[in-house]
Amino acid sequence: MGIVAALTPVRAVVGSRVSDTHGVEGKVSRLVQAESATRHALSKDWEVVGSFEDLDVSAEITPWKRPDLGPWLTDRQSEWDALVWARVDRAFRSAKDGSAATGVSRVV
Repeated sequence: MGIVAALTPVRAVVGSRVSDTHGVEGKVSRLVQAESATRHALSKDWEVVGSFEDLDVSAEITPWKRPDLGPWLTDRQSEWDALVWARVDRAFRSAKDGSAATGVSRVV
C-alpha cells in the first residue's frame, strides 16, 4: 500500500502541414503551426518526443501516405501517445480520414 506509481508523461509528436510553401505565408504558417502544437503539448505537461513537417503536401493525401507524418502512423506507433496539430484541418480534410484515425488516436 505504501508504493506510489510514478505517472508516465504523455509522449507527444507535434507537427504541421502546409499545402503550399512557395509564398511567405506558407513559410510562416509552418513555424506558427509547429510552435502552437508544441506550446499546447507542453501546457499539458506532455513530453515532446518527435515532430513531423509535411510541406507542399495537400490534405487530399491521406495522413498515412504523407512523407513525414506517415511513418509516425505506421512504423512508429509505439513511440508516441498523442499527435498534436495546431488545427484539425491541418490533420484531416475528410471525415473518412478522421474516422480512420480514431483507431490510433484520441481527442484530448
